[in-house]
Amino acid sequence: MLSFKSIASLAALSLLPVLAAAQQQPLVVEHGVYQVHLLLHTIGTEEYTITDTRDGRRVLTTATSTNDRGMKRTSVSTLTFGDHFEPLKLEQKSGDVVSTTQVSGNEATVHEGAETRTFAKRPVSFAGFAPMPAAMQMMMMRYWQYHHSPAHLPIMRASGQAPPLDIKLVGHEVFQLKGKMVHLTRYTIANLMFGREILWMNDSNRVAAIMTFAGGLPQEFVLDEYESAMDNLVRSGVRQEMLDLADIDRQVTPEAQGSYAIVGVRLIDGTGAAPVEHATVVVRDGRIVSAGSAPPPAGMRIIHAEGKSLLPGLWEMHSH
Repeated sequence: MLSFKSIASLAALSLLPVLAAAQQQPLVVEHGVYQVHLLLHTIGTEEYTITDTRDGRRVLTTATSTNDRGMKRTSVSTLTFGDHFEPLKLEQKSGDVVSTTQVSGNEATVHEGAETRTFAKRPVSFAGFAPMPAAMQMMMMRYWQYHHSPAHLPIMRASGQAPPLDIKLVGHEVFQLKGKMVHLTRYTIANLMFGREILWMNDSNRVAAIMTFAGGLPQEFVLDEYESAMDNLVRSGVRQEMLDLADIDRQVTPEAQGSYAIVGVRLIDGTGAAPVEHATVVVRDGRIVSAGSAPPPAGMRIIHAEGKSLLPGLWEMHSH
C-alpha cells in the first residue's frame, strides 16, 4: 500500500508536465474589442490581444471582421515587437492579399502586393500597411510617444516614395461616462490613409477611438468601453475635420484676390445647359457677381483662361 507521502509525490510529479506547459504558454497582457462603424452604422468588430512570449518579445494579434450590406471582409494582422515597441515582424492578411515586413538588425524587407524592397532601416521608423487596424495604430502611437513624438514618423513600405506620417496633438476631450470623468487626448495623423485621420488616446495609453477613411468611406473604430460616447466623439471629430480643412485652405496661396475677371474660359455651369464658350466670370471681393458672355468691366484686372474650363466648386459626397 502506498503511503500518503508517496501519493503526494506521485501527484506532484504528474503535475510537472502541466506546469511546464503552462509556463510555456504566452501570457496575455492586454485585450480589447473595437466596434467598427461605416457612416455611423455598426458593421463589425476588431478584436486584439497582446501576449508576452517570455523571451523579451511581445506579439500583437488583431482580427477585423465586417459585413457591409452583405459584403463580408476579414483581415488578420500579427506584429512581433521588442523593447520600446520596436517592430520586428509584421504580417497582414486581408482576404487573399498578404503583406509582410521583416526587420533583421538594421535592415528591413517589405513585401507589399507585387513589390518587394530591402533597405536600411531608419533608426526611428514603424511597420504598417494601409489600411492599418486600430490596435496597430495604438502600437504605432506608443512607439511614436516613446521616441519623443517626432514631427515625422517614417513607415517601412515597399515603395521608397511613401511619405512619412505627420502626427500632431491637436486637443483634449473631457466628458462624463457612466458617472466618471473621462479624459482623452486627440491627435491627427496625415499620410496614413486619405486626408487626415483623427485618433483619441486615453490615460492608459490605449486608442479609445479613430475616425478614418480606411475603407474608402468614413469609418469609425470605438473601443467597447467608449461606445456610449460615440456621439460626443463624432461631434468632436467633425469639428476637428473642419479645422483641418481650414488649415489646408490657409496653405494654398490664391492665384488672385480682390476684384478680377476670368476671360476666354469654357464655362460649365452645372445645370446641364450647353457650355458657354469664351465666357467671362467677374469676381468682386471673393464673390462671383456675373458669369456668361458679357465683356468684363473696363479697367478690371484680367486673368486669361483661354483653352481652359471652369465649373462650380465640387465637394465630396461619395469617395472612391
